Amino acid sequence: HNPDLKLILAGLSPILLGFHPANLTESLKTDYFIEGNLPGPIIALQKITRKSVKIPLNFDGTKLTGRLHTSGKAAGRAGQMKLSASNLTRTRPEKPLP
Repeated sequence: HNPDLKLILAGLSPILLGFHPANLTESLKTDYFIEGNLPGPIIALQKITRKSVKIPLNFDGTKLTGRLHTSGKAAGRAGQMKLSASNLTRTRPEKPLP
């Protein structure tokens, strides 16, 4: 959890007819995409920055599941490579948070 992480020029796009030009294979099973620019670090403690992020999400009525992909190179030095995370889940709490 990074409270300093901010998205700018971000948008939430519903996937219509199962197609999104960013990644056809992934889009066939994805409900939404969040895409945006990152003005600051994605991992603040290590001062790791990337220009943008894509977050494909699915919603089943009670929870969001998805992945996160940053901009960067597919191969090369660690400081310039893409960062990815998968199996991310956010479940609606049974009781409202205080």
